Amino acid sequence: MKIMSKYKEEILLIIVFFSFLLNLYFVDSNKLIYNFLVSLVIFIFSLYCWKVSNVSYNKSVLKNLSNIIKGDVATFLGFSAFVSEFILFNFLFEYTKNFIEENKMLDFCKAIISFIGILSIGLLFFSFYQEKIKAYINSKKSLKREPRKVLIFALSIPGKNLESLETLPRNWQPIKELLEFHKSRLEVAYVLISEETEKYKTEFEKFFTEFKSKIKYIEKVNMNDESSIVNALINVVRDIKNNKYEEQDISVYLSGGTSLVTTILSLFGVNDDIQVECILQTSGNENEKPEIKTIDLRKDLLSIFVSD
Repeated sequence: MKIMSKYKEEILLIIVFFSFLLNLYFVDSNKLIYNFLVSLVIFIFSLYCWKVSNVSYNKSVLKNLSNIIKGDVATFLGFSAFVSEFILFNFLFEYTKNFIEENKMLDFCKAIISFIGILSIGLLFFSFYQEKIKAYINSKKSLKREPRKVLIFALSIPGKNLESLETLPRNWQPIKELLEFHKSRLEVAYVLISEETEKYKTEFEKFFTEFKSKIKYIEKVNMNDESSIVNALINVVRDIKNNKYEEQDISVYLSGGTSLVTTILSLFGVNDDIQVECILQTSGNENEKPEIKTIDLRKDLLSIFVSD
């Protein structure tokens, strides 16, 4: 695979060249069997590249392949793949049309060869350039905040009124905004709490009665110990997977608490599909409503801080 990675541009261009050659020149009945065999060999090679590149078969793969066909990958090789697929699709439609109108088996065989070429180029291109495609598609994603099914945040000790919480503490107000925003889709909220915060569970549920059935507490988390926080998040991830949620269902809120828990939650959110939210700094005015925004923690953008 190292050799293929080194010469991937050349391999892709050779496959494109042969695919065109098979559709333009070697299309008479005498050479059709050789044409078909060569197309099959190219397809098997492309399938092998797909297999060894560890591309997982999921919705994002199909979406990215559709982006190639639509010409939505703005790179030279992306454009080349689009033009190649476009021309081969024209061959496919023309041969299919001729087969339907004239009922010639030769045109039917040509259509199959064109279809094999379309699959081969698509598989090969995505096998070699899956990371570049994903980075390009992600660069076009809007950072518009959107409701998610799963929320993850840490709950801090209320800032005041420790004896009698009759009004919602100021440092819990962003949580109200957070839960209200996600309410339309929210199915579960994982709340990390320490032994100190656990004392205020009853008060917390009093203010958020509407969401009580959706809250799952991750208890006895030491907010000053990275191992404790990481283990808590591991349990959260395990539960998320057991309930068949996907990464694009998750939003992480960088809530109040220790710097350590905020840092680890930030690292947890370094994922192209997980939404990360934080509260904007306020002026200190008690009447000022908390404002929460989405921040960009995509891997490809963070790589600029890492030296080779």
